[in-house]
Amino acid sequence: MISDFRDEYFRYDVRLAGRFYLGDLVQEITQEESLDELALRTNIRIVVTGDDFPTIAPGQTIDIIDTLQNDIVRFDGIIHEIDSENRGLKDLDIKAYCRAKYLESEDEFNLAADMTASSRFQLYASTWGIPLGRVANTGQPLDKAIYRPRSLASMIDADIKETAKKSGRMFKVRSSGRVLDMVELGSNSNVPTLVPEVNLERVVQRRTLLDKDTQVKYVGNKRGGTREPVYGSATGEVDEYGTRYRIQIDSRINTQAQADVASRRQIVPIEEIITASVWEELMDLRAGDKVRLGMTDVTGKYVVGYDELIVINLTRTLGNQSHPGKCVLELGYPDYVLRRYYLGESVTSPGSVT
Repeated sequence: MISDFRDEYFRYDVRLAGRFYLGDLVQEITQEESLDELALRTNIRIVVTGDDFPTIAPGQTIDIIDTLQNDIVRFDGIIHEIDSENRGLKDLDIKAYCRAKYLESEDEFNLAADMTASSRFQLYASTWGIPLGRVANTGQPLDKAIYRPRSLASMIDADIKETAKKSGRMFKVRSSGRVLDMVELGSNSNVPTLVPEVNLERVVQRRTLLDKDTQVKYVGNKRGGTREPVYGSATGEVDEYGTRYRIQIDSRINTQAQADVASRRQIVPIEEIITASVWEELMDLRAGDKVRLGMTDVTGKYVVGYDELIVINLTRTLGNQSHPGKCVLELGYPDYVLRRYYLGESVTSPGSVT
């Protein structure tokens, strides 16, 4: 039965179109977010019962309310897709996105030199009437840019990647309720601590030489349209891993100092990805946030220290009062995240000789 009133039994309730509470019909709620995507996705499966079930259609608002935390709205989104399945009872699978999905809209901008990624972000938002929340000061002046019709998301992506290449600082835009924030990676004040046999069920580590470079050369262009090239290079760990050479070409690198720094940032330890299964929902945790992971001794039982890692991917299953939720996190060290997600790919095929 659908009601305008919430059933207090459920930890999380689902509110459709601002008035219909579907909590007693919800079978499962999962959320997914990635470092390389702007929009948090929420998947909700509900069972249809009775003739009074309201019409559900793409474009409607849908909220998730935490009834045990003073009715905090944990997700404020828009329905984008609905799939139905009838097996005696009708199930609906609802796919909804947070409001960062707005940034798929296309526009064009002629941007002056020396603007920062944060000032450009504020310009895009002002032009489109997008409400903003926290906007970190990215600080790094950027080159002049002419963006022909392309999505706002791709413009923002280009701006924050140029910032990372020149300054080493990483930023992400994401939705927080009805506003958009620009945050620096790892800047969350509430840092979860994950400890085996406390809240950590399982940890899987993968280490690989894939994309491991030991010699890197950066080629850029001097500022001012002269087309005069600048070069930078770095070498490291050749004795251990052999010569694994990469050439990176980027016109936004304007000085040899920038090229040298960008080259050194490509010389990172071997790729290591950690997947952590957690016995908590960690509802406040977002992609790009920092966590502290308890590192154990060879027995796997005793914590001998903590490493700070960045959340790359997050999959969260919400629970209720009788069944706690859980989440699975893909984590990476900051230097790996910088190289993999912000420094970009080489325009040439990297060579490798041993």
